[in-house]
Amino acid sequence: YQQLYAAVASFNDPSKGFEIATFHGKFEDAVPQILKFVGRSYALTFIDPTGWKGYEFPKVGAILKHRPGEVLLNYMYDFINRFTACHDPKVATTFDGILGANWNARLEPALPRHQAVEKLFLDEFRKAGGFDYVLSTPIEKIDDRKHFCITYGTRSEHGLEAYRDVEFKALENHQEIRAVARQARTEARTGQGILFEAAEIPSTHSIETLAAAEKTKARAWLEDQLRQG
Repeated sequence: YQQLYAAVASFNDPSKGFEIATFHGKFEDAVPQILKFVGRSYALTFIDPTGWKGYEFPKVGAILKHRPGEVLLNYMYDFINRFTACHDPKVATTFDGILGANWNARLEPALPRHQAVEKLFLDEFRKAGGFDYVLSTPIEKIDDRKHFCITYGTRSEHGLEAYRDVEFKALENHQEIRAVARQARTEARTGQGILFEAAEIPSTHSIETLAAAEKTKARAWLEDQLRQG
């Protein structure tokens, strides 16, 4: 904490409208202080845990519900996937704060387990914050495995549009960085270059492919709504 405080203290300048506040303790215990600091201002809250504990929705709900405001939350996909599959009841109960009580029995059986867990998380996040829109952006490692997801909650259509625009550009850049990293790793392992540049190799995980899939799902949903009248 002392290192954090020392790193930001010199930037704290309330006279110029730039004020920094720090808290030494657990995030869940800091909720009253955070709300007092934010007051009636717009808040873009970023919650960045190292796992799945420390931000139980019943305890931090007041921050999620703050208006005007939007929330970004780092969903630790890899860790949560791994440990929700654990059969130890003591481990399972540690997820109640973000998945709700009796969460194992509430998973959608038609979905693969990892998707069902994430969907339940997004539903609980939506309810806890009273959000109209909730999105999840996957951030992958070099080996094409999801490492974590940025979860976004908003009540604004304009916020939704702005987020999608930023998301597309950010994922394009992330895609290029991963491609170059994969190429460098391959060359380091084999001692040989590859025929094509990394950016020239198509990927089934590309942002363009993902966007096309989302458009297909949106079209199917709209057609279904129209058929139902």
